[in-house]
Amino acid sequence: MATEILLSPPPNGDTVLWRYMPDENFYPLLVAQSGIDDWAELPGTFPAATISLPSLGSFRLSLPKAFSDEHEGTFPALNSSNITYCANAGVLLGVPPAEQLQRAESFCERNPAELRDRVQTTALLHGVSCWTTKCDESLHMWNSFARRKDGVVRGVAIRTTCRKLREAVVLPSLHSPVQEGKVRLTVNCPKTDFDRLLFEIVTVTYVDLDRDFLLPDGARNLLRLKGREHYVDESEVRCIGLSPALASLYRKRLFCSDPSLDELKDALKNVSSSRRGYCLPIKLQHAIEEIRTFPAGDTSFFEDVSARTAAKGIRPALVHPSVF
Repeated sequence: MATEILLSPPPNGDTVLWRYMPDENFYPLLVAQSGIDDWAELPGTFPAATISLPSLGSFRLSLPKAFSDEHEGTFPALNSSNITYCANAGVLLGVPPAEQLQRAESFCERNPAELRDRVQTTALLHGVSCWTTKCDESLHMWNSFARRKDGVVRGVAIRTTCRKLREAVVLPSLHSPVQEGKVRLTVNCPKTDFDRLLFEIVTVTYVDLDRDFLLPDGARNLLRLKGREHYVDESEVRCIGLSPALASLYRKRLFCSDPSLDELKDALKNVSSSRRGYCLPIKLQHAIEEIRTFPAGDTSFFEDVSARTAAKGIRPALVHPSVF
């Protein structure tokens, strides 16, 4: 019998988060324009008063296919088809064996195989930013996540909390009424739920992707899973959000129906061949509680980070050399 995957609850607002990154990823964080330009095809998404803030930066989220883990955004093995899904769901839900076949046939009639493709393609059109709850500075994390493309380990670690990060990220105003011809239409979705659709912070659940089974296997939940064998030591919390490409498809339908599989595949093809991710504006001064630079002996890099962050309104006292 398969083991049911119980998704980890979201972190509370006071949970401390760290993000390690190479300098070549840190410097674009300090530039606001990318977070605005990536949403250019959805005009009017950010108020002028917000995008003119001097402390604004660009918070990058990467598409799942940009990660080295080939399982990102995909179904666990036991969820990969309607047949295996129904077989395992029937057992976990206690459906009598005599009824399982009838219920499976009914499920497949209502949920054609194409739907499973749509769910996975939708997951692959989300953006992901990975953080850790490990508070002790780690040489392993520096070597794993602050390594530049040229192989040199040189970068920063940023400390924040879930609440501060969530409040600092500027969400596009897609919830506002949409003009279509002469008819004014309003997105029918509570704003709190809508904001969560655009951006949420979740705890990663570590699983056996070959033997564990996920009952609520929607697109977002696929992004909350990672293989236990290789990644459990990372203690990961991740930010998940709608990419501009996916948001554009939903907005055309006023967030009342799902895009077709062809629309999703075309969007994925377009974004996968370009930047493989997107940015959201972020109020850096509000988000950042501390920055550490690595290696500790690189004083010129430390001074450069201190000067650049001070120019964005981040207090220099928040910048410290690594302990390594």
